[in-house]
Amino acid sequence: MILVLFCGLILVGVGAAGAQDADAEPTAAEMFEGGMKLYLEGQYSKAKELLRDVDAMQLPKEERVVLWETIQEIDRRVNPTAEPNELLVNGDELRKNRKNSEATVEYQKVIDHPNAIESQKLRAQASLAELARLGDPELARARKTINDVRIDIDANRLDEAQQKLVAVSESGLEVGWFDEERIRRQLAIISERRVALGQLQQVLDESESETAAPEPDDVQEPDVEPEPLGAEPQPSSQPEDLFQKARRIRAQHHFNEGEQAGQAKHYRVAVKHYQDALKLDPNNQQYITALEVASREAEHHRMAKNLLGRDQVNRLLRREAAVHDFKQLVDKAQEHKAALSFRDANDAVQQAKLVLQRNERVLSAVKYAELMDVAVTKAAE
Repeated sequence: MILVLFCGLILVGVGAAGAQDADAEPTAAEMFEGGMKLYLEGQYSKAKELLRDVDAMQLPKEERVVLWETIQEIDRRVNPTAEPNELLVNGDELRKNRKNSEATVEYQKVIDHPNAIESQKLRAQASLAELARLGDPELARARKTINDVRIDIDANRLDEAQQKLVAVSESGLEVGWFDEERIRRQLAIISERRVALGQLQQVLDESESETAAPEPDDVQEPDVEPEPLGAEPQPSSQPEDLFQKARRIRAQHHFNEGEQAGQAKHYRVAVKHYQDALKLDPNNQQYITALEVASREAEHHRMAKNLLGRDQVNRLLRREAAVHDFKQLVDKAQEHKAALSFRDANDAVQQAKLVLQRNERVLSAVKYAELMDVAVTKAAE
């Protein structure tokens, strides 16, 4: 009898413990695993509801990051709205394929986007301005004029070429920095060509004066062997010598200009001068060596400038995006707190902290500390 009672008590205890285990709330890890399973199955609404109930502070740091990123990804999938960076990339691709009307729509979306930061809007505005210039017939004619001026320069119609360039420059059209640089460079070439032609004329004048100088009376005529009958007269080498001398003078002028440009670290300009020098004096080893050195320097300078520029732009965009996302999350926490939804408010503050942690390298130490103090203060409220 006693044994039966004892066994009954044991069974009752085991049943109570089982009931207690069945009523126990799932752990944060279990909820996280369940939410991720629902997300992978495509049940986004249920997944988001379960993941938002997870106590993130009980998860390892890596899983906390995955948790917030998954919630944000679900928001993007449930409410599909292209981000500003995606719109900019789409616009650039359409513009590359000459679909300017469609590209215009994408850039305008960036400007109107509520999450677009200032640098993204400025980039979109610049792209729209360039598209507008491309569609302007007056600008198209101006660009054609700039292209055709080279023909006038090569034909030594320097006054006509200069008049065309000045007319475009003073027309009031916004041709853009690239075409403005082309105008400046072609005007410089016209000036160089005038100098070269002036030097050539000076050489020819000196040659004519030497040829026309009277000979002294007491100079004896040298004995000259008569040419055999039927022999072809030998042409004078003097015109060819003068032409070669003028070419060497112009080549030396270009070389000197290239040396000055190289010393000023304007390597692309130096390369152009050395190339012009070699067109006039192709076998000059000094010019060949100078061109090789300047070309290498120009390439190194271009690569370094491109890498530095891209890195600075990327860091700026990441920094501005991080600050923007942080402020949005803090504002969201304030809204949840005002609605007495304290758990949602705490979630928003924790997300804001994660945004700072992920972007610590692109934020200055002062800015990071300032924003982190804000997040800690909000979490303690």
